[in-house]
Amino acid sequence: MIRNGHGAAGGAERPGPGSRRAVRVWCDGCYDMVHYGHSNQLRQARAMGDYLIVGVHTDEEISKHKGPPFLQTSQKIIQFASGKEPQPGDTVIYVAGAFDLFHIGHVDFLEKVHSLAERPYVIAGLHFDQEVNQYKGKNYPIMNLHERTLSVLACRYVSEVVIGAPYAVTAELLDHFKVELVCHGKTEIVPDKDGSDPYQEPKKRGIFCHVDSGNDLTTDLIVQRIIKNRLAYEARNQKKEAKELAFLEAARQQGTRPEGERDCDL
Repeated sequence: MIRNGHGAAGGAERPGPGSRRAVRVWCDGCYDMVHYGHSNQLRQARAMGDYLIVGVHTDEEISKHKGPPFLQTSQKIIQFASGKEPQPGDTVIYVAGAFDLFHIGHVDFLEKVHSLAERPYVIAGLHFDQEVNQYKGKNYPIMNLHERTLSVLACRYVSEVVIGAPYAVTAELLDHFKVELVCHGKTEIVPDKDGSDPYQEPKKRGIFCHVDSGNDLTTDLIVQRIIKNRLAYEARNQKKEAKELAFLEAARQQGTRPEGERDCDL
């Protein structure tokens, strides 16, 4: 069992009011490609008691009942935003991106960013859908801005979200939020429309930092995995259909009926 460490000190169970025993709430599910719908379900479940326990089904069980999962069991983690204002002594850290199909790669990156300061206050800037499409192309983003916002807000390492943040990190943004550190992951930094570096201002101030989360999972890899699983599913069904058609054709040519068929007396 993994404790998320938020709540009572040391992750201990909170006692109920007065002498009442603490109410334990259980939820279980696949939690594959965790999104804000899962987060809302867990939030409501948490409000119904004092201690929430979440069971995540194994890959074997998911494959048995729903087909192959997209994300491995060890990658299915969901936690919640703090909802606090920055306090004196907090280090305001700014990160920006699409955060499309919010996944464990994003979580690991944000966790690493969160660990860069003793008292971090992480602000995540989410780009507009049009900007994401400009620098990622294809059919991205898969989730719209509001869906991506709710997903990022569900992460425990994020304190605040800027909806529709500018692609270039400007001096006005840094000054407004009193940003002390700007972080970017291992993904390529695509130049702005005018060819300039979107992180030019924080680099000039000496507050830019590259962060390696140690996780290679990306939204592109998840999409490729979905396509691969879909093609495997279709190939498996086509093979099964071909066998059934071959059996029926063989039975027809031999003038026999497939086993299990008989005349019915009306």
